[in-house]
This record gives sequence, structure tokens and C-alpha cells, in this order.
Amino acid sequence: MRRALLLVLWTAAGCGAGGGAEEPGRLYRVEGGAIRLRTGEALYLRGINLSNTSKYIEGHLYPLEDADLEVLAGGGFDSVRLLTFWEAVMPAGPGLVDPAYLAGLAAQVRRLAAAGLWVVVDMHQDLYGSPFSPGAPPWSCPEEVRAGYEPAEPWWANYTSRQVMGCFDRFWATPALWDELAAAWAAVAGAVCAEERVLGFDLLNEPWPASALGDPGFDNGPLLALYLRLAQAIEAACPGRLVFLEPSLGESLGLMEPLAPPPPLADHTVLAPHFYPREVHDPGGVYAGDRAALAEALDLRLGPLGAGGLPLWIGEWGGMPVNENFATYLEDAGALYADRFAGSALYEYSAADGGFAFLDAAGRRKPAYDALVRTPMPALLPERPTRFAPDFARGTLALELGCVQGRRLEIRWPDGAPGACQALPAGRLSAFAREGRREEARCEQDGTVSVVCGP
Repeated sequence: MRRALLLVLWTAAGCGAGGGAEEPGRLYRVEGGAIRLRTGEALYLRGINLSNTSKYIEGHLYPLEDADLEVLAGGGFDSVRLLTFWEAVMPAGPGLVDPAYLAGLAAQVRRLAAAGLWVVVDMHQDLYGSPFSPGAPPWSCPEEVRAGYEPAEPWWANYTSRQVMGCFDRFWATPALWDELAAAWAAVAGAVCAEERVLGFDLLNEPWPASALGDPGFDNGPLLALYLRLAQAIEAACPGRLVFLEPSLGESLGLMEPLAPPPPLADHTVLAPHFYPREVHDPGGVYAGDRAALAEALDLRLGPLGAGGLPLWIGEWGGMPVNENFATYLEDAGALYADRFAGSALYEYSAADGGFAFLDAAGRRKPAYDALVRTPMPALLPERPTRFAPDFARGTLALELGCVQGRRLEIRWPDGAPGACQALPAGRLSAFAREGRREEARCEQDGTVSVVCGP
């Protein structure tokens, strides 16, 4: 009944007609468990979040330099999860959009796109928003609800504070606030839509059910209803893009039914859970180096979500590079993501000696990431592979996939590393052509092809 009501609401809003595969104007769609270009190729996203720093600086825009773009491309990344914030879009009050912020955000997107990166824009929040942490604007929650807040450690324990719970409960019960967030999303989507490399929009970071934590239907009830409302606003402002839907924090705790988008969303939806094993997330953790145990934990996290056949994208993963065996964890997790054809966005790109930062305080890539980013990886494939096996220790890649005549295979080489790709049987793929960090071939014939890339 709940899903039927959501479907009726979507159709009544004028967004129920047609599907991505039937809409010639849709730039991106999902099909066969993969993100697809209009020309049919499958995308494999290997990205990074930009950036935790933007939460805490004036203007909420990371100070992106040409050197950053070089590091991103040199790290083999093909995509960025770009953080934005409701309070940055509408700082002064309901409906009052900040044009200067939107112009700055659009400028960042243009530079990222010009560097050859796909962009997923993420509406980020932690602990609801100000004054607890960046996210929703202060005007969205009354002062009397926010009053008396005293932060505790660890930071995520504050989700259970009276003030954060109260703001979230009020948000879930106030459709007018959903409309304001939808208006903020429409403004963001409209500002960045000129760039075709804007792949889509991650509608809300780590939603917290608050008092509804004990309701197993929350994700497919209020949360999905909010997502439908936001998706409508985005589609009207920037048609043809994808929506990335995160399950609630309650679902990640195993307390909710798996998020199941209805048919009007299913042709352009990517499910976007996060994956943070405690041994890499928490200070002082030690990764045991047991890939089988890590695979079991990952499948426990992804299994229910992947049952519907939608693409999976780990919108946040990683941890603290100082933790013991962190580099081994990165290699094991990266291989498991490839095996499951789950895209990902590492958390996160910034410069700091501590925390999750990709760079040290001097702006150098931390050594723990070296093996992960020295291996060639596919960014574009003619079809979803039946074998996808990067070997991060050796810096090699093995693929087996179906060729479809005319479709492309694009390989990204980190750091401009020397190496080449070979394909069998001969003649099924064109000769590989390499330019800088990219190597590309085109399917000349239909059929299965095996590809090996390495030094």
C-alpha cells in the first residue's frame, strides 16, 4: 500500500511517463546492474570525495587548485563526489538562494569536468546541520529545539542527543521543509547542469530516522517519499541525470527493510550505501588482513540492497591511513568492489596529517594509498564484465567482457604509468590507442573478449 501511494504521488506530479531506456534525451540510465551512457557503454566509477574540508571553511567551497586536479587525475580517479550543503545554498532563509555560492559551485564543476572527471553532487549533512555540524541551515529548526546542545565524543554519538533528534523529527514531519530542500536542489541542479559530466545527484548524506529508528518501513516510507520529491525537482531543473539514493543510518544498522525504489525511479537510480568497517574507521584500529572476512562484511552490507538489480556505488569508504594494515585493507576492498562491479568514492580528498585525508599536510599523497592508485582500471566498458580482477600488488588488471560493436573500452592509468593493454581474440577490439593517462579501444565485432593491462 505504501509503495502504491508513492507511485500515485509521483505520477500525479507528472513524472510517471516514460523510462530512461525509451527517452532519447536521457544522458544516463541504469540497465543490467550498470550505469549506462546514451551510447550503451557501462561506467565504472572510481572516485573520491571532495571534500571534508568544505564543511568547515567559509563559503563551503574547497579551494580547488590546478595542482589538485593533477593529483586527482594522477591517482587514477575518474569521478568526484562533490559535497554541497543546504545551508550554503539557502543560508538566509526559506527560498533565499545564494547566487554567489551557486556560481562558485558551478565553477568547480566546470574545472572538474574539464579535467575529465565525472561529478556526483552530494547534499551533505552530519548531525542534521547547524549548529551541530554542517548541513541544514539553522532557520530550518527552531531555536527552542536546538537550545542546550552540548557535543559529546565520539561525534556520531550526538545523533541521539535531544536536539539532533528533535530537528530530524521535525524535518520528517514537515512537508514544507521538504519543499525548501527540493527548491535548494533545483537551484543546485540548474546551476551545474550545463556540464554533461555531471552524472547525477546524491540526494541526502546518511539520513537519520531519529524517533522512527524502530520502524522497519522508514526507508520505503518517509525517506523514499522525500527522495521522490527531490528527484522530481531535480529532473525538472536538470533532466536526464541519475539519482543516487542512500539508505538511512537505521538500514546500515540492520534495523530497516532494504530501500526499494519504485518503477518511476528505477531506470535512473543508483543505490549508494557507505562502508566503514570499525577496524579502519576508528582510531587505533587494526585490519586483520582477512579478505574473506571483509567480503562477508561487505556482502552483509550490500546483499539486501543489491537484490533489486540496481547499480551499487559505495559513496563513502576508507578510513584512517595511520591504522595498522590500512594499505592492505584498501587493496582488499578495491578488489572486492571490482568483483561485485560496485563503484566507489574514497573518503576523502584533503591535506592533513591525521584523519581520513588523502594527502599529508605538505600536499603529498600518503604512502598507504600508493598501491591502490598505481593500478590501471576501467572507466568505460562496452558491457558489464564477467571477470574484473585488478591485482593492486602487481599493478595489473584482467578483464573478461562482452564486446558490442561500436562501443568503447577506456582504461585509466594512474600517474601516467608505463604499460599497455592486450586483448584476445585478435580483431574483436581495435588496436589500443593511448594518450597520457587514458587508453582506449573500440569493439569491432560482437563477442567475448579478454583484456590484460599491466607494466
